[in-house]
Amino acid sequence: RCAKSEKNTTRSRGRSAVDRAMSTCSLPSAAIDRVRAIPGNEVCVDCGASEPDWGDVLHGSLHCIHCAGQHRALGVSISFCRSLTMDNWTEANLVAMLLGGNRQLKSFFERQEIENSAIDVLYRTKQAAYYREQLSAQVDQTLAKRRRTSPAKKAPARGVVETERAEDFDVEVSTAKLGASLTRALPPPSVPRAETKSGNGSWALVTQVKSEGVAWAAGMRVGDYVVALNGRAVADYDEFVSLFPRCPRPVRLTVRRFRTLREPEQAPEEDDYSVAFEDDPMGFSIERKDGVAAVSKIAPGGRAASMGVRVGDLLVGLANRHTPTYDVVIHTLPLLPRPLIVKFKRGATTPARPPVVPFRARALPPATAGGYGQSFRQATTTLTVHTDKGELGDFEDDREFDVQFDDGPLGMRIEERGANLAITVVTHCDRDGQAYEAGVRLGSVVIGINGHKFLSHAHTAATLRHAKRPVSVRFRLSD
Repeated sequence: RCAKSEKNTTRSRGRSAVDRAMSTCSLPSAAIDRVRAIPGNEVCVDCGASEPDWGDVLHGSLHCIHCAGQHRALGVSISFCRSLTMDNWTEANLVAMLLGGNRQLKSFFERQEIENSAIDVLYRTKQAAYYREQLSAQVDQTLAKRRRTSPAKKAPARGVVETERAEDFDVEVSTAKLGASLTRALPPPSVPRAETKSGNGSWALVTQVKSEGVAWAAGMRVGDYVVALNGRAVADYDEFVSLFPRCPRPVRLTVRRFRTLREPEQAPEEDDYSVAFEDDPMGFSIERKDGVAAVSKIAPGGRAASMGVRVGDLLVGLANRHTPTYDVVIHTLPLLPRPLIVKFKRGATTPARPPVVPFRARALPPATAGGYGQSFRQATTTLTVHTDKGELGDFEDDREFDVQFDDGPLGMRIEERGANLAITVVTHCDRDGQAYEAGVRLGSVVIGINGHKFLSHAHTAATLRHAKRPVSVRFRLSD
């Protein structure tokens, strides 16, 4: 009966632990210091070794690495050990350590006259099971009290809706270490289910950023997610952990940041509507129409387009001023602080059409990166991106030339450059490689391959990697 009762207690305790703490993270140094400061925690509760680093969250006690190994052999229903510095911890785990302590546990065993028992016997006794049950109940009560006293999330004001926007940016890592700690976590609820079908559904969440590190210098912060390596989406956290150390440097990480925006609820189609603009460009132009400001142009993918603003709509409200004139809008709009709510009215002749869905381009390095900025800017203004495999003609000038690559390494590295117009640029050349010997230099632009005009960077990279050799590539030299 005792064994059955202890088994049921363990199951209920496991369920409550899952209910009260679903998220995990590494312990901050302040929490570790607080756990170590509890009376008796300066030595191992079992053998007396100094500076124990392993915590048993079912007993709230600290153990040395040798005794922690014996505790792991008992099973997680009797002893569940976590490293203070290496493992992730839930809120319930930390509360158990703060409510327990080595002195308290040892005093309890002494009162029961079982303190001299071996580890595999001591923690299997009915007295140890009773201690675990009482500590778990105190943890549940403490967490429930914290939930009751914690301030509730403030609901958005009436007429305002909360939306979550994702922003991607790239981080180039040239060193072995990223300078940040990551853990396995579920993506935000706003992420479509289709994006989490691959892998086990977990994402790599940034939980700590070290100052002066690579991640810190690139602007990464706690709460960001790493979603891709070198432009390829990672299936889950485990795949990222497996691939990142083995990727040749430099490696490009795509980091996704989620921001919660509060926006005014859009009015029906025939009524006036308001749009909240933040620090980003507004994405529309205005012109004078009967003395008021009317929308004359909408930038594709801009804020105005995403909120359904259309050409011909009238600007009828600005900073609590109703029906401002065109001159007032021109002089006042650039000076007003953000966020700014602008009120529009549908134009009578505006054709009904669905709002433009914004396209958020992946953040890329600036045009001047790599030391070939002038050539890159000229290339992006003179080259044309083709949507079919047009045939290459004669050379336009003496800066164009063809190179035939035979079997073996190419001796060069290419990358995609450009935001509005993507091209393929040579970013590295080995002096003893095929490319350098044929005249390819840093900053050369790929304008064709195998007799066809440049189609895309992905097509160029795939052809160079998988096509049958020899492969003919046409380059254009930088100035």
